[in-house]
Amino acid sequence: MNYDLYARAIELVFNGSFRRQLAVALGEQIARNVMQKAKRNYSEIVTHSPPIGGRKNPLTMNLLITAYAAAIYKAANGKVSPEKMGEVFSDAIERTVAFWLFTKAMAKKVFTRQWQDRRNALAIESQTKAYPADFVWEFVYGKSVNEYGINYRECGIYKMFERENCTELASQMCKFDYVTAKYMGCELTRTKTIANGDGLCDFWYTKKQDHAGLTRQPV
Repeated sequence: MNYDLYARAIELVFNGSFRRQLAVALGEQIARNVMQKAKRNYSEIVTHSPPIGGRKNPLTMNLLITAYAAAIYKAANGKVSPEKMGEVFSDAIERTVAFWLFTKAMAKKVFTRQWQDRRNALAIESQTKAYPADFVWEFVYGKSVNEYGINYRECGIYKMFERENCTELASQMCKFDYVTAKYMGCELTRTKTIANGDGLCDFWYTKKQDHAGLTRQPV
């Protein structure tokens, strides 16, 4: 992957939130030191990671954000447990304005036929395995536009954690999927994950009919 403006933007957007959440756990000075080391780690992780299609692949953003989490975790050098890193990740993302803008936009799109048809096309394209480091997945249409499923047969995030020797983080990152679904007005049902050794991640999303938009704001 390229350590380009897109990758740098992820770092710029989330740096402050991660530092503040680390400071709660480790203290301000240690948090600053960790984030300085994480900056170098992040550029190395991105540069050494094989491409998955760049900005044309919407999952590139997911991979970059979790690469940033891996960079911070490695920079902490044992000062932060996988469980604590999962908490830091969740709290930091939830308190970032970009997350709110993303979920607000996605809430308007995901339960439309146009968005679902586009995701189905991307899923079919992923099955060609043009990029070995990419996600490989299937899109499953629901009985109505208000539900759909995604089955990930290969996870680009888990592959990245394997390359970086920190697969213990994977299950912690998976928990945030439920947070994202909540703010998008969805109910997520999932019984299997690659991180738990199940061989696939089976996502099923159902629209909450009474969803009126959450009002919590970043702090």
